[in-house]
Amino acid sequence: MEQLWPGPPLDSQVKPAAAPRPLLTPLFMLLMAGAGAPRAWAHAADLILAKCWTDPAGQVTLTLSVDCARHPVLTDEASAWSVLREILRVETPAGPVPLFALTPGEASRGTDPDPEVPVTAEPLPAGAVSRYAMLRYAWQPEPGSLRFSVKPGSPYDVLFWLGSPRVPGQAAPARPVPWQMLMSGDVTPAIAVSPAVSRTDSPAVPPPAIPPPSGQSRALRAVLALAILTVLPLLVIRRQAPRVGLPDRR
Repeated sequence: MEQLWPGPPLDSQVKPAAAPRPLLTPLFMLLMAGAGAPRAWAHAADLILAKCWTDPAGQVTLTLSVDCARHPVLTDEASAWSVLREILRVETPAGPVPLFALTPGEASRGTDPDPEVPVTAEPLPAGAVSRYAMLRYAWQPEPGSLRFSVKPGSPYDVLFWLGSPRVPGQAAPARPVPWQMLMSGDVTPAIAVSPAVSRTDSPAVPPPAIPPPSGQSRALRAVLALAILTVLPLLVIRRQAPRVGLPDRR
């Protein structure tokens, strides 16, 4: 499996597949033909596009897409979504787990290519429009690291890169993104996953401030205090005064 190119490498090299494949040598030669800006490749239309990113809260998002207008086999959305659902898996200590077992994928379609895609296909014929079938997965894995692998026996190659969320009007990145080619059985380098942000980590919200009393309330308090000071001594004196009993008329 090739190293990431032309962006910086990830934590480790890609684990090679168990057996060599005929496409490995020509792909390697194409990758190493030069560096710099992404170029248009004729065979790029055959690739499954996979972009991954993480956020500080610990969520991982993976988008998979294929251009049905260019791909020689996946020419309709139904077949494309079926392949996208199965092609990548998450490596775990218990073995690889399909993405759909972790979280339901969100299917969508579009006509515009991702501005971050590091390898582009040759232009379409005049008047033709791209037809992207896309599948998006987002979930909260355990903190640490994460690896993806291509389903063994898959005839489709995957262009995998680390990118960022796509926003309307997004321009191409100023620097090339880290990317690599994945084929049947290949495993990505480790991708760092941040711990999830818990509620206890959120900043405490101060209690609302008690407004100072208004002028009217201060005057009312003064009147009540004066009334209490005036009446209270009278009540005490009355309670302590001797009682004069009525004469006994018997």
